Amino acid sequence: MSENLIRRQRRKSLTDAMVAALPRRPNRYTKTDPEQRSHYLRIPPQGPVAYHTATRDPFGKLVWSQNGTADVLKIEESREIPVPRSSALKPACRQASRCSRRPTPSRASLKTG
Repeated sequence: MSENLIRRQRRKSLTDAMVAALPRRPNRYTKTDPEQRSHYLRIPPQGPVAYHTATRDPFGKLVWSQNGTADVLKIEESREIPVPRSSALKPACRQASRCSRRPTPSRASLKTG
């Protein structure tokens, strides 16, 4: 019975050689990094691949910031950069008077009001 089970595929990881070998398309495209949340690679038609971080500001807006390019940084070095940036943005929401996530009114309060 255990012989018939299908094994899950192992999560793929990106290395510097794999980043250099990514296919180029006529338009720039984005690829997520499977090892790091909020870490993305933007692959342009020409030139080096750029490492980006996407985090939310205190008001819920998505903020993209470039960490560097593949010709200057290794992917492991770029993965270490997003951690301080995202942790610096999150506590500001607690201090802000208005955050993007407000409690939604219930149906009962809408009917009575």
